[in-house]
Amino acid sequence: MSPLRVTVVGSGNWGSAIAKIVGSNTSKYPDIFHNEVRMWVYEEEVNGRKLSHIINNDHENVKYLPGVRLPTNVIAVTDVKESVSDSDILVWVLPHQFVKRVCDQIKDHVKPGAASLSCIKRSPRCSGTLVDILTYSRTNRYRVFCLNGCQHC
Repeated sequence: MSPLRVTVVGSGNWGSAIAKIVGSNTSKYPDIFHNEVRMWVYEEEVNGRKLSHIINNDHENVKYLPGVRLPTNVIAVTDVKESVSDSDILVWVLPHQFVKRVCDQIKDHVKPGAASLSCIKRSPRCSGTLVDILTYSRTNRYRVFCLNGCQHC
């Protein structure tokens, strides 16, 4: 069995924190996980530099998680389709209002059999977030798991 590839879908403060944990843990288990962890980054400029370049070169998300070093195996990818292609596990951490749009963009690029872990913070007004992921999971035949708790209700 080849190592599993993980993509973190989102790169805000929560996404960067999750990417730090995922990057650290995947590097400890090279027989199970591919060393490179992709993190989809919505490209923007910070102090005249592209955020993706800052993350890839300085290993820090200076806009959303300043002062926290990201593992060198976390790679910022600005094309969401490219970021999810060939991934076995998708970790969803983007703001709930962007889920449907991202699902529409990636629906034909998700590897059949891939698993999704939703760590998306939801509010009662956005109860469709999980529904969007579940709908696309049926279409693309991948599994969906959710992290729930007081911040995820």
